[in-house]
Amino acid sequence: MKKIPTTEEIQDAMLHVFDRATKTRGLDILGALVPHTFDPVRAIWNVPDHEAEELCRFVNQFTTYVTKGHDAPALTRLRLVVYCHILEAETPQAVIWNLLRLIGGQQPSWTFSTPGRNGDQPCEMPEQRMAEIKRLSEPLNEPIGTVLYALWHNKLRNAFLHAQYTLFSRGDFVGTKTISPLTANAVRESDKADASGENPTAYTASEVEQLYNAALEYLWALTKCYEHGSAAFKDGRCYDLPSGPIRWNEGLGWWSPQ
Repeated sequence: MKKIPTTEEIQDAMLHVFDRATKTRGLDILGALVPHTFDPVRAIWNVPDHEAEELCRFVNQFTTYVTKGHDAPALTRLRLVVYCHILEAETPQAVIWNLLRLIGGQQPSWTFSTPGRNGDQPCEMPEQRMAEIKRLSEPLNEPIGTVLYALWHNKLRNAFLHAQYTLFSRGDFVGTKTISPLTANAVRESDKADASGENPTAYTASEVEQLYNAALEYLWALTKCYEHGSAAFKDGRCYDLPSGPIRWNEGLGWWSPQ
């Protein structure tokens, strides 16, 4: 059985990182919630917010399909669409990354990156972002990094999105990269079954359902914490970010430079 975080683990980890960031840095937490830049231009950005809103609409739409009754293979397909869409979204991960940066004494940043030999390197893929969140989490003893890293199954994602899989009548999923003549030359050792015989791209329908439910819990837990954390700043007063003072504009429903 593959490691899949429980609802309680996800909720506890999310609440802990938000609570600790707030207690550690106080009003600075706003900079981890509102996308902004101060170099090369000073700006408040609403594109990540629009992306997050669309993500929630997308997930709400597809979860209704899951509840309408389908055969087992169809349910696996729908659940994997939702799972991949949630776990590939950069904005939720950027918020968590910024909270960890605050706890670690750094300033928020809206260029998701990781330290490299030649300076900071962009984290463009989910696997890179999860690894960076885990790297920041470990010395801070924050469980969110371990939870998210366990939730993200990169080989499952690759097999599904590259259509290198097959489904069985019970909805079980098996990646076909290692057994197809079309991809034989691209097989790596990590693609093969381990010493115990565990196939890294074989998932029962039950495991897919658990990943789907865990991804939903991750998104909803983050959304609730985000809404609670930002609500205190929506009072019409000005608050300072590295990009300058901002305030909540009730008329626009967004943050405005002051």
